[in-house]
Amino acid sequence: MAKKKSTGAKGSSVKEQPLYLEYRFGQGETLRYTASVTSEQVLRDGGRIVGKQRYEARLDVAEKAYVTPEGNIELAMTIESAWVLMDGVRKTLPSQGKTLSLEMTKKGDILRSDSEVPLSQVPFPEEAVAMGAQWEGKSFFSVPDQSKPHGITYLYTLKGRGEKNGYDCAELSITVKDDNLALDDDLHQQMSIEGSSWFAPREGRLIASFVKTRMSLVSSDSSVECTFVIDITLVPGRA
Repeated sequence: MAKKKSTGAKGSSVKEQPLYLEYRFGQGETLRYTASVTSEQVLRDGGRIVGKQRYEARLDVAEKAYVTPEGNIELAMTIESAWVLMDGVRKTLPSQGKTLSLEMTKKGDILRSDSEVPLSQVPFPEEAVAMGAQWEGKSFFSVPDQSKPHGITYLYTLKGRGEKNGYDCAELSITVKDDNLALDDDLHQQMSIEGSSWFAPREGRLIASFVKTRMSLVSSDSSVECTFVIDITLVPGRA
């Protein structure tokens, strides 16, 4: 569950009204998103590159929403198309055709999910936020040979407002606090994240998101460096 405590505004204009951000769905409403993923992995041994791998993937996802009596949102997410392009060969991913479900609050806190992969939404503070406001969100993932999951703290900043794909959007920047996880005495994980999300306050939905993640596993004599770029866009005009 995300922790969302706004730290207030930095340099915001007194003429700009604070925004109240929350997800809004009609009963049975369906939204469709396209997600493209680009990944590059570099293996180094003693500082020398000994291997490289790159792939591109695309997923087309339909999200059908149900509003619970408590006011939460249940999403049934059907992966209508999923493929990966690696070494010039395009292959269909096993996830194609599957439906995952999650329940979340209007503020983006995930209450439950049947996915084996951690799912998250951009979390929002309870209060309205002015330009420059910052808040945190946390995500957890399993670490091999460790009993407790590791948490990553994301930092969100309301950096601006403007048009995106025909919607009046709030633009949020996304970064991660310094993350250096010791997996054992000679292996460390380092991570950095930078990106932006565009959210339409009036419609209550994500319009687009672009996030670049860099991750490395480093030991005394070798390292694996990975870069992931995820680009998500709401498909207009389809229900």
